[in-house]
Amino acid sequence: LFLFVAQDIAHSDREGKLSSVPMSWVRSLVAGFQVTISGRFWVITEVDSCYADDHPIQYDALEERISEDRSLDRMIAFFDGLTRGEERYRWDRMVALHLFVVAFINKFGYCEQRSTTAQISEIVAQFKNPEIASNLIDWMPRLGLTEVKEFRQVNDAIKRHLHVRKRERALAAASPR
Repeated sequence: LFLFVAQDIAHSDREGKLSSVPMSWVRSLVAGFQVTISGRFWVITEVDSCYADDHPIQYDALEERISEDRSLDRMIAFFDGLTRGEERYRWDRMVALHLFVVAFINKFGYCEQRSTTAQISEIVAQFKNPEIASNLIDWMPRLGLTEVKEFRQVNDAIKRHLHVRKRERALAAASPR
């Protein structure tokens, strides 16, 4: 699921609108992620790297594979130097993933693991590029996610955030300098 969103939300045209051809459909399964009960989180760009003998590998096996298998270097390099200040969309992709994990935990996790609306809004505020946040809310209905209350909560938080940013930009533009 994250593959579809991460690829598609970051591929917009110059006007900030979604690409007419979603990038995630170009290649079949090339990414996966797992959130474990203990709170560990990992992402793999090659789904085949997540399997051994037709079964998903465990986190310890992934750590071992990373230390020995150089084919995972590109995936690991994705996270090297990741900061909000960079020009690429990596940061916003991680914000989108964070929101999806929160929605998933809010749906299936224990009560004490759930995030509040205020906490979700804090995560949404981490988006650097408003066009990526806008693309995410455009894609959520296409993936059927807005039918799920917890994803609607994320969608609504993004819409509120974009509305506030738009209003702030309008006020800044209207104020005398």
